[in-house]
Amino acid sequence: MTSLAPRLSDLLSRVVPRPPIGTVPMVFPCGISRSGTTLLATVVDAHPEVCLGYELVPPPLPPADVLLARLEEGMEAAGGDFSRCGAELRKRGAAEEGRWLARCHRAGVAAEEVRGVLAGLVDEGRPRLVGPYPRLRLAARVMEPARRRTGAVMTGFKLTGAHFGFYRRCFPEGYFVYILRDPRDVLASQRERGFAADPASLARTWREHLDAFERFAVREPGRALLVRYEDLAAEPEETVRRVFDLLPLEFDPGVLSFERSAASVFASRHPNVGSLRRGFFTDSIGRWRREPSADAARLARDLEVPMRRHGYDVEGGREPAPSSSRPTYRLSRTEIAAHRLRFSRRRRYRPEQYEELLAPYLDGGFESLRLIDYAREREVGDRKVLLVRHDVDHDHLTAMKIAAWERERGVKATYCLLHTAWYYGRLEGERYVHSEDLIECARRLVELGHEVNFHNNLAVLALREGIDPAAMLRQELEFFRSHGVPIHGTSTHGDALCRELEFRNWEIFRECCDERFGGPRTVTYEDGRAPRSYRVGELSMADFGLQYEAYDVARDVYHTDSGGNLRTRLKTKGRRPFGRHDAERGQVVGVLTHPIWWNFP
Repeated sequence: MTSLAPRLSDLLSRVVPRPPIGTVPMVFPCGISRSGTTLLATVVDAHPEVCLGYELVPPPLPPADVLLARLEEGMEAAGGDFSRCGAELRKRGAAEEGRWLARCHRAGVAAEEVRGVLAGLVDEGRPRLVGPYPRLRLAARVMEPARRRTGAVMTGFKLTGAHFGFYRRCFPEGYFVYILRDPRDVLASQRERGFAADPASLARTWREHLDAFERFAVREPGRALLVRYEDLAAEPEETVRRVFDLLPLEFDPGVLSFERSAASVFASRHPNVGSLRRGFFTDSIGRWRREPSADAARLARDLEVPMRRHGYDVEGGREPAPSSSRPTYRLSRTEIAAHRLRFSRRRRYRPEQYEELLAPYLDGGFESLRLIDYAREREVGDRKVLLVRHDVDHDHLTAMKIAAWERERGVKATYCLLHTAWYYGRLEGERYVHSEDLIECARRLVELGHEVNFHNNLAVLALREGIDPAAMLRQELEFFRSHGVPIHGTSTHGDALCRELEFRNWEIFRECCDERFGGPRTVTYEDGRAPRSYRVGELSMADFGLQYEAYDVARDVYHTDSGGNLRTRLKTKGRRPFGRHDAERGQVVGVLTHPIWWNFP
């Protein structure tokens, strides 16, 4: 029987007959039970500017006036101790009411704050607490006085449903972080906790929730992020930084020591407190291997495609080593000197010309944004935005000089690193062995406040070398993230083979594969070896946590030095508005350079 969950999610995302609930920034850890949602929530809650609820969305409850009476009954039985109120109610047969009030205490909410919220709903004539909207409204209202009391900027709570479009309409200032875990480990964990878990229903739930979130992430790239539990446990800093890259908060290193934080869960009787006190640990990764079963094998068989897409080993062998532990090599001085000499013959422009190019915007009230910052904008309005991008191509040395020059002048830029460039690494089989020089360059660019972007030549690599673009892209994104360099977007590389065969590298993504060049189709290349073919338009950017493609951005004024010819174009089109829904308001100026043309000393 086909599940109604996706259909209901789509319906709810289109029809919300009531006004938005939340008007302050909110963060929602999402995922199915036993996937690591509590760990994720605790890490976020450890931030000094966050006040987060946990399992705060109630089941259907009696009206607010009845629940208010239950609260008073429980408080009297507990001698005024809110920490015992829920347990006392459960003893008296009010199981759901008691459980929810215990969760309010777990979230750091005081009894008088819950009392005030319930009384407010009664006074407003909105006591009903049945249905998704009233229950979400109750959870949000309960967290608001706690947020104000603690001085937090953001609040929120865990969401275990799959109706992400509906949640987004209820909370227009919401950010959604979905945590994904190997379903075989989810099954083992659920059974350990006494869940009535069977592989068929878990497979259906795991797939439906993942599919729903991935569809949502395509529509709301600046509001949605998927992380794996395995990455959070094994590579916490890189993964947590990705979470805070999404949120409108500065990363606080203290969240990495969440076990020593004042997160509200530690003052509760949450069943996970013991394991949370351990901090990050990897003992639970691959737990299904300790007791292999037919159920685990069935999950791997039923979910093989999405599991492979997200890097899970469905063969039963060892997990691949983290990217940061793979071998690297150092470029030789001779090789570097030879490229410097070759590049010196191509220099056409000087720093003074670059400064002259940027001056009208730096002096004219333009905001300098990285592409990822612009992609996350909800509404640009009347603002003036300067978007600087550098296709680094083969000259990473000059790119770092430009980056330092820009830092001194308050310019933020996006640097696109090309994976087929000489300094990037050696392609051995279907993997790169990366150079230390690449790692140092990427880290330096981030340290200077710029963004690193993946310069995409994957379709060309598929046709020339027969590699799998999806596997290659996933490996490279994991490599950068393992070295503290988050990648949020791509920019297509204009390889000569693209012109020869009339395709664009951006067409690997179905979001970018339109009819201008023929839409989804198979491209074939013959070079004297066996013909190689690749079908474009079959990957989704959301599968890789990517939020934009650089060529999707429309610009009123566009300065480019492509081909070594510095020129200006007007009104360049883009596929997506990125927060600029009225093209008559504001102004967006783009600058694209290729460092190889510039003579920075």
